[in-house]
Amino acid sequence: MIPSAHRQLHERPHRLTRGFTLVELLVVIAIIGILVALLLPAVQAAREAARRSSCINNLRQVGLASLNYEGARGHFPPAVDWLNPNRTPPMRRDHSWIVFILPYMEEQALYDSIDDTVEWYDPKNEAPATTPLPGMRCPSRSELDPVSLYGPGNNASEGFGERETSDLNTHYLAVLGANTQLSAGIPFFCSDNTSPYTMEAKLTGTSRVTKLECIEGTGGPIANSGVMFRFSKTKMSQVVDGTTSTFLAGEAAFGEAEFQRTRPWIAGAVDKSMYGAKNLAYAVNSGARPGPARNDMGFGSEHPGGCHFTMTDGSTSFFNENIELIVLFNLAARNDGNLIDSSQR
Repeated sequence: MIPSAHRQLHERPHRLTRGFTLVELLVVIAIIGILVALLLPAVQAAREAARRSSCINNLRQVGLASLNYEGARGHFPPAVDWLNPNRTPPMRRDHSWIVFILPYMEEQALYDSIDDTVEWYDPKNEAPATTPLPGMRCPSRSELDPVSLYGPGNNASEGFGERETSDLNTHYLAVLGANTQLSAGIPFFCSDNTSPYTMEAKLTGTSRVTKLECIEGTGGPIANSGVMFRFSKTKMSQVVDGTTSTFLAGEAAFGEAEFQRTRPWIAGAVDKSMYGAKNLAYAVNSGARPGPARNDMGFGSEHPGGCHFTMTDGSTSFFNENIELIVLFNLAARNDGNLIDSSQR
Protein backbone atom coordinates (compact mmCIF):
# COMPACT_ATOMS: atom_id res chain seq x y z
CA MET A 1 0.00 0.00 0.00
CA ILE A 2 2.79 2.39 0.81
CA PRO A 3 4.48 2.17 -2.67
CA SER A 4 1.12 2.75 -4.35
CA ALA A 5 0.46 5.84 -2.26
CA HIS A 6 3.95 7.06 -3.05
CA ARG A 7 3.30 6.70 -6.79
CA GLN A 8 -0.02 8.53 -6.53
CA LEU A 9 1.72 11.43 -4.76
CA HIS A 10 4.27 11.77 -7.51
CA GLU A 11 1.79 11.28 -10.32
CA ARG A 12 -0.35 14.32 -9.38
CA PRO A 13 -0.43 16.84 -12.23
CA HIS A 14 1.71 19.98 -11.77
CA ARG A 15 -0.07 23.35 -11.96
CA LEU A 16 1.65 26.00 -14.05
CA THR A 17 2.25 29.40 -12.31
CA ARG A 18 0.96 32.21 -14.53
CA GLY A 19 2.71 35.64 -14.33
CA PHE A 20 1.52 39.15 -15.23
CA THR A 21 1.62 40.19 -18.84
CA LEU A 22 3.26 43.45 -19.84
CA VAL A 23 -0.13 45.00 -20.52
CA GLU A 24 -1.39 44.08 -17.07
CA LEU A 25 1.71 45.57 -15.43
CA LEU A 26 1.24 48.80 -17.36
CA VAL A 27 -2.40 48.96 -16.28
CA VAL A 28 -1.42 48.48 -12.63
CA ILE A 29 1.25 51.18 -12.89
CA ALA A 30 -1.25 53.55 -14.50
CA ILE A 31 -3.77 52.93 -11.72
CA ILE A 32 -1.13 53.60 -9.09
CA GLY A 33 -0.18 56.83 -10.88
CA ILE A 34 -3.80 57.98 -10.92
CA LEU A 35 -4.18 57.24 -7.21
CA VAL A 36 -1.01 59.19 -6.40
CA ALA A 37 -2.22 62.12 -8.51
CA LEU A 38 -5.53 62.09 -6.65
CA LEU A 39 -3.88 61.86 -3.24
CA LEU A 40 -1.14 64.45 -3.83
CA PRO A 41 -3.40 67.54 -3.54
CA ALA A 42 -4.84 66.15 -0.33
CA VAL A 43 -1.34 65.57 1.06
CA GLN A 44 -0.27 69.08 0.04
CA ALA A 45 -3.42 70.55 1.59
CA ALA A 46 -2.73 68.67 4.81
CA ARG A 47 0.84 69.96 4.88
CA GLU A 48 -0.32 73.54 4.29
CA ALA A 49 -2.91 73.16 7.03
CA ALA A 50 -0.14 72.08 9.40
CA ARG A 51 2.07 75.00 8.33
CA ARG A 52 -0.82 77.43 8.69
CA SER A 53 -1.59 76.10 12.16
CA SER A 54 2.05 76.60 13.12
CA CYS A 55 1.97 80.15 11.74
CA ILE A 56 -1.17 80.96 13.72
CA ASN A 57 0.48 79.63 16.86
CA ASN A 58 3.55 81.81 16.21
CA LEU A 59 1.40 84.92 15.93
CA ARG A 60 -0.59 84.01 19.02
CA GLN A 61 2.66 83.74 20.94
CA VAL A 62 3.62 87.19 19.64
CA GLY A 63 0.30 88.59 20.85
CA LEU A 64 0.55 86.87 24.22
CA ALA A 65 4.15 88.04 24.74
CA SER A 66 3.17 91.62 23.86
CA LEU A 67 0.29 91.50 26.35
CA ASN A 68 2.58 90.12 29.04
CA TYR A 69 5.02 92.94 28.32
CA GLU A 70 2.17 95.44 28.62
CA GLY A 71 1.06 93.86 31.88
CA ALA A 72 4.56 94.13 33.34
CA ARG A 73 5.47 97.59 32.00
CA GLY A 74 2.12 99.31 31.74
CA HIS A 75 2.44 99.89 28.00
CA PHE A 76 3.09 98.02 24.77
CA PRO A 77 6.65 97.91 23.39
CA PRO A 78 7.70 100.55 20.86
CA ALA A 79 8.26 99.46 17.26
CA VAL A 80 11.74 100.96 17.61
CA ASP A 81 13.40 102.74 20.51
CA TRP A 82 16.23 105.17 21.14
CA LEU A 83 18.13 105.60 24.39
CA ASN A 84 18.33 109.37 24.07
CA PRO A 85 14.96 111.04 24.74
CA ASN A 86 15.98 113.69 22.21
CA ARG A 87 16.24 110.92 19.61
CA THR A 88 19.54 112.08 18.23
CA PRO A 89 22.80 110.15 17.68
CA PRO A 90 25.01 108.87 19.15
CA MET A 91 22.67 107.70 21.90
CA ARG A 92 20.60 105.42 19.68
CA ARG A 93 20.15 101.70 19.49
CA ASP A 94 17.40 101.11 16.92
CA HIS A 95 16.36 97.80 18.48
CA SER A 96 13.06 96.35 17.28
CA TRP A 97 9.94 95.64 19.31
CA ILE A 98 10.78 91.94 19.08
CA VAL A 99 13.77 92.49 21.37
CA PHE A 100 11.48 93.76 24.12
CA ILE A 101 9.17 90.72 24.10
CA LEU A 102 11.91 88.05 23.98
CA PRO A 103 11.72 87.32 27.74
CA TYR A 104 8.00 86.60 27.31
CA MET A 105 8.67 84.19 24.43
CA GLU A 106 10.93 81.90 26.46
CA GLU A 107 13.99 83.57 24.92
CA GLN A 108 15.48 85.02 28.11
CA ALA A 109 18.99 83.81 27.29
CA LEU A 110 18.88 85.46 23.85
CA TYR A 111 17.57 88.66 25.41
CA ASP A 112 20.35 88.63 28.01
CA SER A 113 22.95 88.32 25.24
CA ILE A 114 21.86 91.66 23.70
CA ASP A 115 23.73 94.79 24.76
CA ASP A 116 20.95 97.37 24.94
CA THR A 117 23.35 100.26 25.44
CA VAL A 118 24.57 100.13 21.83
CA GLU A 119 23.05 99.84 18.36
CA TRP A 120 21.90 96.45 17.09
CA TYR A 121 24.63 96.53 14.45
CA ASP A 122 27.41 97.18 17.01
CA PRO A 123 30.02 94.37 17.17
CA LYS A 124 28.85 93.64 20.70
CA ASN A 125 25.54 92.46 19.26
CA GLU A 126 26.83 90.36 16.37
CA ALA A 127 26.03 87.05 18.11
CA PRO A 128 22.34 87.76 18.81
CA ALA A 129 21.88 89.61 15.50
CA THR A 130 23.04 86.51 13.63
CA THR A 131 20.95 84.07 15.66
CA PRO A 132 17.77 82.83 13.90
CA LEU A 133 14.45 83.20 15.71
CA PRO A 134 12.26 80.41 14.29
CA GLY A 135 9.16 81.57 16.15
CA MET A 136 9.14 84.77 14.09
CA ARG A 137 9.03 83.02 10.72
CA CYS A 138 6.09 81.61 8.77
CA PRO A 139 6.70 77.97 7.76
CA SER A 140 4.67 78.46 4.56
CA ARG A 141 7.23 80.90 3.16
CA SER A 142 8.74 78.93 0.28
CA GLU A 143 12.06 80.75 -0.05
CA LEU A 144 14.66 82.47 2.07
CA ASP A 145 14.93 86.23 1.70
CA PRO A 146 18.06 88.35 1.28
CA VAL A 147 18.94 89.98 4.61
CA SER A 148 21.21 92.97 5.11
CA LEU A 149 23.08 93.20 8.41
CA TYR A 150 24.72 96.52 7.54
CA GLY A 151 24.25 99.66 9.56
CA PRO A 152 23.69 103.15 8.08
CA GLY A 153 25.24 103.61 4.67
CA ASN A 154 25.22 99.86 3.91
CA ASN A 155 28.99 99.69 4.14
CA ALA A 156 31.39 97.30 5.74
CA SER A 157 32.41 99.75 8.46
CA GLU A 158 29.16 99.11 10.36
CA GLY A 159 27.27 95.87 10.72
CA PHE A 160 27.94 92.28 9.77
CA GLY A 161 27.63 92.09 6.01
CA GLU A 162 24.82 90.68 3.92
CA ARG A 163 23.21 87.29 3.45
CA GLU A 164 21.71 86.53 0.03
CA THR A 165 19.57 83.82 1.59
CA SER A 166 18.98 83.90 5.31
CA ASP A 167 16.60 82.92 8.08
CA LEU A 168 17.57 85.89 10.25
CA ASN A 169 14.62 88.09 9.30
CA THR A 170 11.10 88.13 10.72
CA HIS A 171 7.87 87.45 8.83
CA TYR A 172 5.75 89.10 11.52
CA LEU A 173 5.78 92.89 11.52
CA ALA A 174 4.23 95.44 13.86
CA VAL A 175 1.43 97.48 12.29
CA LEU A 176 2.52 101.11 12.59
CA GLY A 177 -0.93 102.38 11.66
CA ALA A 178 -2.91 103.34 8.60
CA ASN A 179 -1.01 105.34 6.02
CA THR A 180 -3.89 107.32 4.59
CA GLN A 181 -1.51 110.16 3.79
CA LEU A 182 0.11 108.12 1.07
CA SER A 183 -2.02 109.86 -1.46
CA ALA A 184 -1.97 113.42 -1.92
CA GLY A 185 -1.36 113.48 -5.55
CA ILE A 186 0.48 110.17 -5.75
CA PRO A 187 -1.28 108.02 -8.37
CA PHE A 188 -1.93 104.33 -8.03
CA PHE A 189 -1.82 102.11 -11.10
CA CYS A 190 -3.14 98.74 -12.05
CA SER A 191 -0.65 96.15 -13.23
CA ASP A 192 -1.01 97.33 -16.82
CA ASN A 193 -0.30 100.97 -15.85
CA THR A 194 -3.44 102.16 -17.62
CA SER A 195 -5.84 102.98 -14.79
CA PRO A 196 -4.61 105.61 -12.32
CA TYR A 197 -6.43 106.09 -9.04
CA THR A 198 -5.82 108.38 -6.09
CA MET A 199 -6.00 107.43 -2.45
CA GLU A 200 -9.02 109.69 -2.10
CA ALA A 201 -10.87 107.53 -4.62
CA LYS A 202 -9.99 104.44 -2.64
CA LEU A 203 -11.12 105.92 0.66
CA THR A 204 -14.41 107.15 -0.73
CA GLY A 205 -15.17 103.78 -2.26
CA THR A 206 -15.10 104.92 -5.88
CA SER A 207 -12.12 102.67 -6.51
CA ARG A 208 -11.70 99.19 -5.11
CA VAL A 209 -8.26 97.92 -4.22
CA THR A 210 -7.31 94.54 -5.62
CA LYS A 211 -4.20 92.45 -5.31
CA LEU A 212 -3.35 93.33 -8.90
CA GLU A 213 -2.73 96.97 -8.12
CA CYS A 214 0.65 98.46 -7.42
CA ILE A 215 2.21 101.72 -6.42
CA GLU A 216 4.80 104.06 -7.86
CA GLY A 217 6.33 106.90 -5.91
CA THR A 218 7.33 107.65 -2.35
CA GLY A 219 5.66 106.03 0.59
CA GLY A 220 4.65 109.07 2.58
CA PRO A 221 5.25 109.60 6.30
CA ILE A 222 5.71 106.77 8.79
CA ALA A 223 2.39 106.15 10.50
CA ASN A 224 1.87 106.44 14.25
CA SER A 225 -1.82 105.64 14.57
CA GLY A 226 -1.22 102.00 15.50
CA VAL A 227 -0.40 100.40 18.83
CA MET A 228 3.35 100.12 18.22
CA PHE A 229 5.27 102.83 16.40
CA ARG A 230 8.49 104.81 16.78
CA PHE A 231 9.28 105.56 20.43
CA SER A 232 5.70 104.66 21.45
CA LYS A 233 4.55 103.65 24.92
CA THR A 234 0.92 102.95 24.14
CA LYS A 235 -1.22 102.06 27.13
CA MET A 236 -4.12 99.64 26.93
CA SER A 237 -6.51 102.50 27.75
CA GLN A 238 -5.28 104.37 24.66
CA VAL A 239 -6.57 101.65 22.33
CA VAL A 240 -9.96 103.33 22.34
CA ASP A 241 -11.31 101.49 19.29
CA GLY A 242 -11.08 98.26 21.26
CA THR A 243 -8.40 95.62 21.43
CA THR A 244 -10.46 93.15 19.38
CA SER A 245 -10.73 95.69 16.54
CA THR A 246 -7.14 96.92 16.36
CA PHE A 247 -4.21 95.26 14.61
CA LEU A 248 -1.05 94.61 16.58
CA ALA A 249 1.09 92.70 14.07
CA GLY A 250 0.67 90.89 10.77
CA GLU A 251 2.35 88.62 8.26
CA ALA A 252 4.69 89.91 5.58
CA ALA A 253 5.95 86.70 4.01
CA PHE A 254 5.22 86.63 0.30
CA GLY A 255 6.40 87.95 -3.05
CA GLU A 256 9.68 87.70 -4.91
CA ALA A 257 12.72 87.60 -2.67
CA GLU A 258 14.34 90.59 -4.35
CA PHE A 259 11.33 92.71 -3.34
CA GLN A 260 11.68 91.61 0.28
CA ARG A 261 15.23 92.67 1.07
CA THR A 262 15.01 92.81 4.82
CA ARG A 263 16.94 93.31 8.03
CA PRO A 264 17.42 90.84 10.89
CA TRP A 265 14.67 90.51 13.51
CA ILE A 266 16.73 92.56 15.98
CA ALA A 267 16.66 95.63 13.71
CA GLY A 268 13.99 98.23 14.36
CA ALA A 269 15.53 100.89 12.15
CA VAL A 270 18.60 101.86 10.18
CA ASP A 271 19.14 105.59 10.01
CA LYS A 272 15.64 106.94 9.11
CA SER A 273 14.25 103.72 7.64
CA MET A 274 11.96 101.45 9.67
CA TYR A 275 12.29 97.67 9.77
CA GLY A 276 10.33 95.07 11.69
CA ALA A 277 7.21 97.20 11.27
CA LYS A 278 5.14 98.57 8.38
CA ASN A 279 2.52 101.12 7.55
CA LEU A 280 -0.68 99.50 6.42
CA ALA A 281 -0.94 101.10 2.99
CA TYR A 282 -1.92 98.32 0.57
CA ALA A 283 -4.46 95.53 0.30
CA VAL A 284 -3.54 92.08 1.62
CA ASN A 285 -1.26 90.26 -0.83
CA SER A 286 -1.10 93.42 -2.94
CA GLY A 287 1.06 93.33 -6.05
CA ALA A 288 2.82 96.52 -4.97
CA ARG A 289 6.15 96.92 -6.73
CA PRO A 290 9.19 98.88 -5.60
CA GLY A 291 9.08 102.64 -6.01
CA PRO A 292 12.19 104.83 -6.16
CA ALA A 293 14.85 103.73 -3.71
CA ARG A 294 12.64 101.33 -1.79
CA ASN A 295 11.16 97.87 -1.82
CA ASP A 296 7.82 97.44 -0.09
CA MET A 297 5.42 94.56 -0.56
CA GLY A 298 3.05 95.31 2.33
CA PHE A 299 1.31 92.63 4.39
CA GLY A 300 0.61 89.23 2.88
CA SER A 301 1.52 85.56 2.96
CA GLU A 302 1.81 82.39 0.92
CA HIS A 303 -1.27 80.97 2.60
CA PRO A 304 -3.94 80.70 -0.12
CA GLY A 305 -6.25 83.71 -0.20
CA GLY A 306 -4.92 86.04 2.47
CA CYS A 307 -2.81 86.38 5.61
CA HIS A 308 -3.05 86.44 9.40
CA PHE A 309 -3.07 89.40 11.75
CA THR A 310 -2.81 89.38 15.52
CA MET A 311 -5.20 91.76 17.22
CA THR A 312 -4.29 93.77 20.31
CA ASP A 313 -6.24 91.37 22.54
CA GLY A 314 -3.90 88.54 21.45
CA SER A 315 -6.37 86.80 19.14
CA THR A 316 -5.33 85.87 15.60
CA SER A 317 -7.57 86.07 12.53
CA PHE A 318 -7.23 85.33 8.83
CA PHE A 319 -7.99 88.26 6.51
CA ASN A 320 -9.06 87.64 2.95
CA GLU A 321 -7.03 89.32 0.21
CA ASN A 322 -10.22 90.81 -1.23
CA ILE A 323 -11.17 92.74 1.89
CA GLU A 324 -11.66 96.47 1.32
CA LEU A 325 -8.64 98.64 2.07
CA ILE A 326 -10.76 101.07 4.09
CA VAL A 327 -11.61 98.23 6.49
CA LEU A 328 -7.92 97.45 6.93
CA PHE A 329 -7.19 101.14 7.53
CA ASN A 330 -9.79 101.24 10.30
CA LEU A 331 -8.37 98.11 11.91
CA ALA A 332 -4.83 99.50 11.75
CA ALA A 333 -5.68 102.61 13.78
CA ARG A 334 -6.16 102.42 17.53
CA ASN A 335 -8.30 105.53 17.94
CA ASP A 336 -9.91 106.65 14.68
CA GLY A 337 -13.41 105.99 16.01
CA ASN A 338 -14.30 103.60 13.18
CA LEU A 339 -15.19 100.34 14.86
CA ILE A 340 -15.11 97.21 12.72
CA ASP A 341 -17.11 94.16 13.73
CA SER A 342 -16.50 90.59 12.61
CA SER A 343 -19.15 90.77 9.87
CA GLN A 344 -17.08 93.38 8.01
CA ARG A 345 -13.90 91.31 7.94
